[in-house]
Amino acid sequence: MTRWPVLGRYAAILAAAAFLTALSFPRTDWSLTPWLMVTPLLVIAILTPPRAAFWWSWLYGGVFFLVLLRWLNFTFRVYSSIPGPLVLLPTALLAGYCALWIAGIGWAVSRIATRWSIGWALGLAPFFWVAAEWLRGHVLGGFPWGTLGYSQYLHLHVIQIAELTGVHGVSFLLVAVNAALAGCLLLTWRRAVAASMARSWAPGTRRRTCGLRRLKSHTTFAARPWPGTSPSLGGLAPTFRCKAQRRWCVVSTGCMARR
Repeated sequence: MTRWPVLGRYAAILAAAAFLTALSFPRTDWSLTPWLMVTPLLVIAILTPPRAAFWWSWLYGGVFFLVLLRWLNFTFRVYSSIPGPLVLLPTALLAGYCALWIAGIGWAVSRIATRWSIGWALGLAPFFWVAAEWLRGHVLGGFPWGTLGYSQYLHLHVIQIAELTGVHGVSFLLVAVNAALAGCLLLTWRRAVAASMARSWAPGTRRRTCGLRRLKSHTTFAARPWPGTSPSLGGLAPTFRCKAQRRWCVVSTGCMARR
């Protein structure tokens, strides 16, 4: 009798977390949520067997992509001959397919936690996430929509790592933070602190800190969108112009060049 309340609790937590994560993209731009809302997925994946973790992760991915791809419903309703409520079907099918990649992440994390240890599972989780995003962007023609790193396109201090790694480096950073938070919930405090310190010395984190100092070296920073541009799948963020120390510079995908 106690099983159903637990299942309902897992479903509610994952659905809410996925919904909030999807709102980190335009137009809502709640860019703080990806730093926190992947943690429930990792925790539940570790607490459940691999097969159950696969389906819980698929639920998370399904809700995430259903919310993220909601604009397709309007597109199919206006520009196709699909009748009535059936316009939801193509979106649901696409969301279900994309959710399989997140389900694979949950299965892999749960498998490693079962066979090896929780620490190994959390340490490899960012690598699994980036690999799944890259494969989803290339397999069967590719559909990179919803890459987690795109959610930070408004925060130039965060995306400095993209100069070296592209958008997937930002995704790696986000999932690494969530893995550290999951470690704080699942590991003893000594192991959790050790894992967090190890991630703080990762090359990507040092590069992000270097980029932050580089941005701070410009005393005046007033960014505004470049006319006629908007976020797209081809780049991490819209191009910005900024006026800093009486020189025009271009900031694009985390790389700054002074002109």
